[in-house]
Amino acid sequence: MGRRLLWFALWVVAVLGAGALTMVLTRGPGSLTGVDHTFVVPAGTGETLDAGGSVEVLPRDLEVHVGDRMVVVNEDNRPHEVGPWTVPAGNTFTFRFKAVGRYDSHCSLHQGGGRFFIDVLPPLT
Repeated sequence: MGRRLLWFALWVVAVLGAGALTMVLTRGPGSLTGVDHTFVVPAGTGETLDAGGSVEVLPRDLEVHVGDRMVVVNEDNRPHEVGPWTVPAGNTFTFRFKAVGRYDSHCSLHQGGGRFFIDVLPPLT
C-alpha cells in the first residue's frame, strides 16, 4: 500500500508541475499575447501615390506594446515598404513585436516615401 501511495503522490506532483510550467510559459510575465494592429492597403494605392495623391492607410507614428502584432494586408497590385519590411502585392504580412524599442524607417505608403516610426513599449500587464 505504501508503494502505491508513493507512486500516486509522484504522479500528482508531476501533473501539477507540468501544469504550472505550462502556465508560466504561456501566461507568465512577458507573455506574447497582445493586440492586433491591422492595416489594409486598398487596390489602386500605388496609382494614387504616383498621381501625387495621399492615402490614409497607417499613421506616421505607431505606438504598440511588446506582444502586439502588426498585420498589413496588401490588396494593391504592387509591393509596398512598411518600415523595414516589404509587403508583396496581394500578400499579408504579420509581425509580432518581441522587444521594447523604436523602428525608424522609410514607408512607401506615406506621400513622397516619408518616414514611419514605431515605438514599442513594455507589455501591458
